[in-house]
Amino acid sequence: MSNPTTPIDMRVRKEDAMSKSQDGEGTSEELRRRAFEGFFLHFFTNLNLAADANEALEPYKLTRLHHRILTLVSMMPGVTVGELVRALKVSHQNVNGPMRQLIQQGLVTAETGTEDRRQKHLFASAEGHEIVQAVLGRQLARLENAFRHCGPEAVQAFLEIHRHLVEEEDRAWIDRLSLDPHGLSHG
Repeated sequence: MSNPTTPIDMRVRKEDAMSKSQDGEGTSEELRRRAFEGFFLHFFTNLNLAADANEALEPYKLTRLHHRILTLVSMMPGVTVGELVRALKVSHQNVNGPMRQLIQQGLVTAETGTEDRRQKHLFASAEGHEIVQAVLGRQLARLENAFRHCGPEAVQAFLEIHRHLVEEEDRAWIDRLSLDPHGLSHG
């Protein structure tokens, strides 16, 4: 007669399977299962962070694309439209409408470049900064709560995994934005 297994027994078996490989990857089947779980954890994390953003953006009638544009413009004053398009991985056509709306609402200004008059440099207004702070505040609170719950080693692992998920050119943006030179995280 076999002994029934408890959730703790199952967790120990998972940990044993993961520790069988010296490089920490475990069996390919276990790695695939963990990757699948990780994908859906990431998927639903994005949905929850987006819901936080949507709730804060709703009074302004802004979408998440407006928010992405406004966030990068707020955190990188003077960013060009070309840099913004590359960072967001969208076409100029995709940002034209939302950018025009942000400018019309007075949340962003566009200044012609002094060295290259074909370039437009983008700047967020004070109200634009406030919107970014409101959205970011909700999202950072969610992350900080999770970080407090899990502890520093788990946080470090989370950050390291995400560093390996993003493209090299994205890491340069992340390094620059994480410094938060404009104090947006202190809303």
